[in-house]
Amino acid sequence: MSKKTSDQGRKYTSFELEVLAVVEALKKFRIYVLGTLFKIITDCDALVKTLSKKELNPRIARWALYLQEFNYTIEHRTGSKMAHVDALSRPPHCMLIQNSAHLQFLKAQQADDQITAIKTLLETMITIS
Repeated sequence: MSKKTSDQGRKYTSFELEVLAVVEALKKFRIYVLGTLFKIITDCDALVKTLSKKELNPRIARWALYLQEFNYTIEHRTGSKMAHVDALSRPPHCMLIQNSAHLQFLKAQQADDQITAIKTLLETMITIS
């Protein structure tokens, strides 16, 4: 699930963006997870610690209130153990996959005397026209 942050969201701290990501994901998948125990795994240790505090800033408090509706546990996992997740948010590397069958046909055609003669004939006919 990917979402572009709003102009206001760009001013959020990385911690607030982590909480917002959890809240937005739960809003989207609410019908699937409501009433079931599930685990939130995050690389943001502050998320785990802050949500258990009693005093929160109003924005985080509002999100924490929304999270109370769900039955979940939060687990911290270091970022190095979650490289697969990080890859989803990074731009993809372009991989050139060559069709080996196409290259084999091309090489075989170039080695064939009859096909070479036909190609030469066709090329000379085009230049004459």
